[in-house]
Amino acid sequence: MKNKHNFTLIELLVVIAIIAILASMLLPALSKARDKAKSVSCVNQQKQIATAFTFYYDNYEGWIPNNFGINGADIWRDLTGKYIFSGKSTAAIKTLLGGRTIYSCPTAIALHATERATYGMNNYAGSPTSPYDKMMPKISLVRAPSQTCLFGDSTFKISGPYWGQVIGGMLEGSPSGTTAPDLEHSKKANLAFFDGHVEPLGYYQIPAYSYTTAAGKLFWRGIK
Repeated sequence: MKNKHNFTLIELLVVIAIIAILASMLLPALSKARDKAKSVSCVNQQKQIATAFTFYYDNYEGWIPNNFGINGADIWRDLTGKYIFSGKSTAAIKTLLGGRTIYSCPTAIALHATERATYGMNNYAGSPTSPYDKMMPKISLVRAPSQTCLFGDSTFKISGPYWGQVIGGMLEGSPSGTTAPDLEHSKKANLAFFDGHVEPLGYYQIPAYSYTTAAGKLFWRGIK
């Protein structure tokens, strides 16, 4: 008959210590994998929305959706949402957009504990009915579609339906600002461009919100 071996307290403590060490090594990797999955989901969502923009251009003679919606008019999410939430009424779409939808970044939702849209549209783009000086009311005026931002992760956080509504450039010398891109994905923001592609860009890759620099004018205003 075999003798039973009972673990001593020291042996149990050694096993527990080994498990703790392995867990400490694995958890950061699992966390990075989870964050990467959220970033990939965000990119895929933005690509679908960029396609909806294309449908809008085609149906409205090249006009770009109004980003702010003056005097109660529909904002850009309402206007592109009809191509994503096909078959739903405008009122139903507005109700959907009041909560978490494809216009909500999974990472931003988790970090800010919010259940609403978080993507913002380039503040320089949109129809000329906006109170701002829109440099790109029509898609034909965007000189470099692959280099000009259309929309993306935004820090614009006014309450109500305006969360993430617009996005502007980084302030000179600062990664912050009321409409700055939201660097939530390993210190990068996912940004969609007028040609439909999406890129994760860091602070030093995003031109400042500038009226004078060549990089700023190209990235935000579509002017070469």
